[in-house]
Amino acid sequence: MSLLGVRNPSIRDSFNEIQNDIAFKALSLTLKDKDDWEKFIKDANKENDDKYANVTYEDMKEFINSREWNIVEPSEKKYLREFQAVDLVYQLSMKRHWSLFIIEKSNNFFITSDRPVKLFWNNKSEDNYGPAFGDKNSELIFPINKNNILWGSFIMPSIIKKDTDDDDIATLNSMQLLYYKRHLYSPTEDFILKKGDIIVSSKKLFDVNAI
Repeated sequence: MSLLGVRNPSIRDSFNEIQNDIAFKALSLTLKDKDDWEKFIKDANKENDDKYANVTYEDMKEFINSREWNIVEPSEKKYLREFQAVDLVYQLSMKRHWSLFIIEKSNNFFITSDRPVKLFWNNKSEDNYGPAFGDKNSELIFPINKNNILWGSFIMPSIIKKDTDDDDIATLNSMQLLYYKRHLYSPTEDFILKKGDIIVSSKKLFDVNAI
């Protein structure tokens, strides 16, 4: 679970976006004052045999503001960081209280997605940004299979719920719908979701084949 939570394309995309935002802010500060920029580029040219002699302040400012660039992290560095994060996420996960929701009687089932590890706030006032794995006010859900799903919390006590009803199934399935990147995975094309307080069929909401 920790591996899936960290080594996920959507997580990598989010990290790349953060890297690019940090670089943009740093470069914007460098370009805030033309005199500071000229001192910076003079030092850079001195250390790199005038490699940047033709780079003007105006050209660089236009390029940075265009955001048509991307920070590329070496694969070896990226993999090392991810595997180090897996161990940290595992340690944090062990501090959560884990509950197991089991479907025994219902004919309905849990779905999953290309982001099977769902991390979210239990406090809606913090919805403006996503939680980290160690945030005390975060919850984590992870479908084991179509009949079992794990729920990890720092606050709620551990339970085993064997009689998970259709209302809970539809609610947990709707959470998968909120956080997926490109693909949902289900045993059949039709599964239940929540629309407000009502349980509805996925086929009534959208064309599953188009997802």
